[in-house]
Amino acid sequence: MKPARASATARLVSAARGVGVSADWRDPMAHELSSGKLAQRVVSFGRKTRWIEAARFVLRASSLGLVDHNTLRMLLVDRALQGWLRGGLRQVVVLGAGLDSRAWRMAELSQADVFEVDHPDTQAFKRRQVSPLSPHARQVVFVPVDFEQDDLVVSLAAAGPDQEQPTAWLCEGVLAYLPPVVSERLFSQIAALSAVGSQLVLSYVTPPSGSGVASKAVAALLVRQLGERARGFVSRESMHERLTAAGLTPLEDRGWKEWQERFPGYAPLPNVFKERLVIASKKLPQTP
Repeated sequence: MKPARASATARLVSAARGVGVSADWRDPMAHELSSGKLAQRVVSFGRKTRWIEAARFVLRASSLGLVDHNTLRMLLVDRALQGWLRGGLRQVVVLGAGLDSRAWRMAELSQADVFEVDHPDTQAFKRRQVSPLSPHARQVVFVPVDFEQDDLVVSLAAAGPDQEQPTAWLCEGVLAYLPPVVSERLFSQIAALSAVGSQLVLSYVTPPSGSGVASKAVAALLVRQLGERARGFVSRESMHERLTAAGLTPLEDRGWKEWQERFPGYAPLPNVFKERLVIASKKLPQTP
């Protein structure tokens, strides 16, 4: 990562969400977090013309699922967050926020405080991009953290969230790049910072197996070309065990096929970027 510049992965993921799977299913703020010609190209995908739809199809197909995967993942996390906000949660922590645009595009966040946690170089770039924009969130607090070097508990405590209030935790596309020991520590830190009633949604990648070996190998190779290295594969069973050991209760866990079923009318294309989304909650300890 170059100093004071967002990672290549963060920029590519944001652009993919800006292209989207249709003019309606996309990130309408992605161009604001891009710059130069990329921003001009991304914003055009909000138009509903024959030529734009043809270009969208080409990018969806040629990206081997990068566009579709990141777009549907974003929309599913949006739905989870919207439900929690309707239920009264007023604190949101976005782990590995990258170029996440929710604080600037979701009107439901008007009564919530958003804490964005990420590498300081990515945050420096993002802060420049959003400086002319007004967020929908009540406030946005940037919390610089390197997950492998820094203590999330210390950094977030200094940022000011109320640890007595339930928190919505979002963690998209992060765990695949963290060593298992760092992920386990992260779960414990989330649990330690969470009041009862807190909610977590996170994506993770299961180990390659069977017919998925080739596709995940291609996905890992493509990601590595961006300067990242996939190293945090974890099975569904192990993920649930780690969450439970940290004090978090898994509630649901959906894979790519189930993601598609949540979007009637979605026309799928081949996808090598297959993650799972798990939702967990901080509940009262069970009494014997």
